[in-house]
Parts: sequence; C-alpha cells; structure tokens
Amino acid sequence: MHFPPPILTLRTAFFDIDGTLLDTHGLGRVAFAQTLREVAGTDSGIETISFAGNTDASALAQFARLRGLDFATVRARICERLHEHLEPLLVLHPPTLLPGTIPFLRRLKDAGVHLGLLTGNTPGCARVKLQTAGIPEDLFTFGGYGDHFPDRADVARAALADALLKYPETPVSPADALVFGDTPQDVAAAHAIDLFCIGIAGPTGIRHHAPDDLLAAGALLAFDDYFSLTLQLSR
Repeated sequence: MHFPPPILTLRTAFFDIDGTLLDTHGLGRVAFAQTLREVAGTDSGIETISFAGNTDASALAQFARLRGLDFATVRARICERLHEHLEPLLVLHPPTLLPGTIPFLRRLKDAGVHLGLLTGNTPGCARVKLQTAGIPEDLFTFGGYGDHFPDRADVARAALADALLKYPETPVSPADALVFGDTPQDVAAAHAIDLFCIGIAGPTGIRHHAPDDLLAAGALLAFDDYFSLTLQLSR
C-alpha cells in the first residue's frame, strides 16, 4: 500500500460501531449472556471471551467450543434473538456517543461521501445501537456484519462488496476510501481490503486502546475522538 495524498479525496468511509461511534457500557455483553442462557441454557465461559474488536460469530464460535455445542445451530439461534435482548437494555440505558460523532458523520454525508458499517455486530444489534444512540440509520447505506463471519477480515470483504454493489461507479481505493475503528483488529480488517484505517481511540476510561497502540498496529492516523480528528478532505 502507498501512503495516500496529504489531502484525501474521500468518497467512501467504513465505520466500526462499538468504541468507534458509541459506547454501550458493557450492555452488549449482558445481552449476549442473556441470550446464551435462553438458547443454550448457560452462559458459563462467557467471562473468558473478549468482545473488543471481536465479531459476534467469533464470540459464539469460542463459546460453542467451550461448551461442546454445534456452532452453526447456536449461531443461527443466537443471532436471531440477540438484538431482542439488547434493545430493552439500551432503551433504558442509551449508548454514549463518542465526542463529535454525529457532526462528523453529517459532515461526510453532506460532502457526498458514501457511509457504511464494518462491524462485528449482527445487523439487528447494529440497528438497535444506532437507534438508541440517536444516530440516523439513513446515514449508512451499506455494510458488512459479524453474524456470519468469525473473521473480521471477511466482514471487511463483505462490506467492500456491498459498497461496490450499491455504488459501482465509485472507486474504493487507498486514495478515496477509509476505515474508522478503535482496535488493532479494525486496522487489520482495513488492510485486508487494502485500505487505510483512521484510529478513533475514544475517551480515557472507555477506550480499549490508546492512539499510540493503534498507530503501532498500522493505523494511518489516530485520535481520541472526532473533535480532535484533523483530516483534510477534498471533493
């Protein structure tokens, strides 16, 4: 990959959700545990699974191995029910937006940038998180999700394919597209589709990785939040 021009002609942007746009204060894990108890009869072992940078399918695969369960069966049933457990939790305790999230998204949208999701969430959980955080769903018009793909690189490839399907006339290259994420896994996913990643670490206290950690993982640039982000865009 070559370093992009100092002023980026941005046409497409892919966003992770958790830690990048918003923070759910651990309620995603609570909903996951509730759904496991309903579907599998136990959530024992969930405490050993890291959700930061993970996909729901990967977390389920780890749980299935721990409990000796059939992954395909558990995945289908859990992914069908997960958002139904999550929604009432987030209605009572809405997610916290990272500083500057909505103004930045609107800035890109107003500039004609195509916005999409590249998230480890199921589509249902992604929708619930955006809605309860007050992020307009129509800002995002394509995406890749973590309900089918344990490997985040495959989620990235699905997001890229959907972007090209929705906007076949728009090139997606290092000179005109970026991924925004908060973990080294997001950086690796961006590189899997030959794009650069802008690290958004989040405020101290809720972040999983500091900006320097994201730079060390290969992020092009890294910032605390969207108010601190300095990115020159040209249309």
